[in-house]
Amino acid sequence: MSGARELLYTNPGAEVPDEKLARILADKTVQLTDSKGAGMLLSACHVVDDMYGVTSTGFGHLFAACLGEERVLWLLRNDPRPSVRYYLIKGLWESQVPFRYACLDAARDIIAAAIMTGRRVWGPKLALQLAADPEIGQEFAARLRESIPPHFVLRGMERHSSAESQVEFHRLARALYAEVITPYAKTFRTERFLGAIAGALPVSAIECCREVGRTLADADYPKGGSDIVRAADEVFAEADAWTNRLSRTRSGNSSRRP
Repeated sequence: MSGARELLYTNPGAEVPDEKLARILADKTVQLTDSKGAGMLLSACHVVDDMYGVTSTGFGHLFAACLGEERVLWLLRNDPRPSVRYYLIKGLWESQVPFRYACLDAARDIIAAAIMTGRRVWGPKLALQLAADPEIGQEFAARLRESIPPHFVLRGMERHSSAESQVEFHRLARALYAEVITPYAKTFRTERFLGAIAGALPVSAIECCREVGRTLADADYPKGGSDIVRAADEVFAEADAWTNRLSRTRSGNSSRRP
């Protein structure tokens, strides 16, 4: 670790970060559109500075500043991977660069568009990752709720969304939008729900059943999950329907329907 510190600082004892190296890395990151690399490097620099008790702004701060607000926002808007966006924002937050709030707002806007216009699975997934972060989660969650009305989350929870999207929307609802849980439960119909996910891959369908069951339990319907499993056997006219679907998948003899 001492080698890393010596690499990042021209004068480690005086806590002077290497500006030339920071600019080279920032320019190369943008040239390669390497959002993942940027986030990883920011977090790694934070670890180094934290371990050695650096009290200056540090190399991570300088690297983030060299990336610049405009270029970071471009990376956030153009990288489709939720986990990469998350680690980039987390790294910026750790660097304490002034424009980190603008990036958090950009992430909120990106997520809001994904949730409100297309029920895209990565929208609620990224929202949950950011909301769960111990440093930025509380502030992000408050900003998100100001931007996304509850009925959009409720819409994503319903059977018209893919099984994968339903999973993430149900998790988001239980974490940040508890007010939509009871309305969802009041209109829930097991047969319609199962019919909508019948064509999903078995693992996705089972995970969806589990999350819906948890939501129903939060709405004081504790037997929701077991009722869904029993109903599946009736709807698919097959005992232990989900178990059999998984077995067929593992053996390579599965169609998308049982």
